[in-house]
Order: sequence, then structure tokens, then C-alpha cells
Amino acid sequence: MGIEKIREAVLSDAKREAKNIIDLAKKNSDALLERKKHEIEAEFERIYKNKIQEISDEFTIKLVQFKGITNKKILEKRNNLIDRIIKRAKEKVLNLPQDRYMDLMARLLEKTALNTAGVIQVHKEEKDIFERLIERLNRDRAENIRLVIDDKNFLPQRGGFIFITKDYEINQTLDLILSDLKKEMLPVIAKELFKDSMEK
Repeated sequence: MGIEKIREAVLSDAKREAKNIIDLAKKNSDALLERKKHEIEAEFERIYKNKIQEISDEFTIKLVQFKGITNKKILEKRNNLIDRIIKRAKEKVLNLPQDRYMDLMARLLEKTALNTAGVIQVHKEEKDIFERLIERLNRDRAENIRLVIDDKNFLPQRGGFIFITKDYEINQTLDLILSDLKKEMLPVIAKELFKDSMEK
């Protein structure tokens, strides 16, 4: 075999070997590239999902905060509205003509005292009204269940009375009656104000 043939054989083997090395390298490179591509896609998907979750969480937090602020403002307005209504109701009762005010207090006192003797505490300015009222009520009451005015202890504000017996006392002042009414009104008004958000 001549040198030329040997040279061609070596060159042919070298080319074949080089081709095998290149093919193997290309195959390994393609596999590595594919693996890296999948890793990058998976990482991107993870980051994307995390970011979407972060945005969703942040949106939920902001929405809850906004609803809280809005509800607080609505509650403040509701409370102010109820306070104004209660104040007007008190003024209206206190400004009733005297005979109508006496009738109102007479019904309240009869309902409170029933057939029990007791002392009535009133505001000093309303003492005359209640004395006439009690005199009228005592006409139909037995001696042992008479009502009397407390001449020493007066209420700080006009409107209503406190009925005191030896065993208990009942506060029928206008302030307490209206305060109880306010407590009854709050859940009803809150239900009306927030019924849309409760239905969701």
C-alpha cells in the first residue's frame, strides 16, 4: 500500500471519526439545549404563576382594605344619621304640648308601675307635670300602691322618669328609651345597608 493510500485511509478515518465526534457533540448539545429549554420554561412558568398569585393576593388585600374603609365610612354615616334621628325624636317628645306629654308619660307610668307602690324621680322642671299626673293616677289606686315624687333627688335631664320600689327600679328616661331604640335600629339598618355584600 502506497503512502497516498495510507494517507487517504487515515484521512478518511479521521473524517469519519470527526463526523462521529461532531454528530455526538451535536446530539449531546441538542439534548442539553432541549433540557435547558424545558428548565427555563418550567422556571418561567413557576415565576409567572408566583407573580400571578402575588398580583391576585395583592388585589384581594387591596379590595378587602377598600371594602373595610368603605364600610367604616358607611357605618359612620349610618351612626350619624341614627344619632340625628334620635336627637330629633327626643326634641319632638320634649316639645309636645303639655297635655300630650302628660298623656304619654301617664301611659308609660301606668305600664311601668302596674299595681306597685313606688317613688318617681323626675327632672326638677317637670316636677309640676308629674305631680299632677301622679295625683290623677293615685285617684284609682289603693293606698298601699300609691305613687309619690322624690322631692330630693332629681334627674339631670328632662324627659321621662325613674320608677323606684323597695325591691327594684325601672329607668324610663327618654334618653334610655331612645338608646334602646337605637340599639334595635342598628342591626335592621345595617342589614339594609349591607344586604348586597352579604348576598355575594
